[in-house]
Amino acid sequence: MNIQRQAVLLSFIATLIVGFFLGRMLIGIKFEHPTLPADHPEALYQEYEAMLQEFASPRGINYEKLSKNLIYEKVYGFFAYQGPRTSPDLFPTDEDRLAYDINAYNALMRVALSRHWPLDSPFDIKGPVELTPGFGIFQGRRFLVDGQKTTLIELDRRIRENPAYDVRASLVLACGARSCAYAQAPAFRAENLDAQLDQTIARTLREGRSIDIDEETKEIRILPIFFMYQEAIEDWLTATRIAPDFESWIVANSPDPEALRTLLEQEYALVSQELNWEIDRAE
Repeated sequence: MNIQRQAVLLSFIATLIVGFFLGRMLIGIKFEHPTLPADHPEALYQEYEAMLQEFASPRGINYEKLSKNLIYEKVYGFFAYQGPRTSPDLFPTDEDRLAYDINAYNALMRVALSRHWPLDSPFDIKGPVELTPGFGIFQGRRFLVDGQKTTLIELDRRIRENPAYDVRASLVLACGARSCAYAQAPAFRAENLDAQLDQTIARTLREGRSIDIDEETKEIRILPIFFMYQEAIEDWLTATRIAPDFESWIVANSPDPEALRTLLEQEYALVSQELNWEIDRAE
């Protein structure tokens, strides 16, 4: 009887294991293997910054050229084997770890898009079953980060759980689409993180794509990422007193604050643009 129970139990466990791996295959869970080590693993973000300097601009990423240059594989090689867990002495503070995770998220999105180029949208990276829009890229692809497998959505969660986190870290994540911030040099670093977050947000709002004025509807249409995080931004502004409210903060970071204030006085409405998941390629 005991032998029969053991056999049934082992059969059940084997079925679960097979079902688990079969299920992962069917919905398209895939591990993106690193293929090249970084040339300078002790020089933080050296390949990553070189990649951004050559292929990134305020217009987006030149994936056509980047996809043909193995520097993105060396960038992956750095983040795969170097990080706060494997090299704690290089990342001693919460700010160091937060900067690392932001850089890793932005870099690995470029790696995925370059590996699967040509694409029209990051949503084009998918498996046989797409459980939710974007599942393939944000949850269906597992990357090696700091010696452990993780997904972009898990990395995003880790960013939010960092004690040094505030909402600005979410606003600078380059999701690979035109509705998000664009990845540009330099890499984020702990010693300049606060200033870099502010600079990246201001730079994003001052790009031509970020603010549209519709004279007919009297609307000021802002990049949707800011409205997605409006409540968190308002909480952060209340805590820091950097600006009295969300609208004032947007205006202060816009390319022409005076002109925007004038429009708001004329009863123009500050609204969100529609989400645009077109890939952030340079045109």
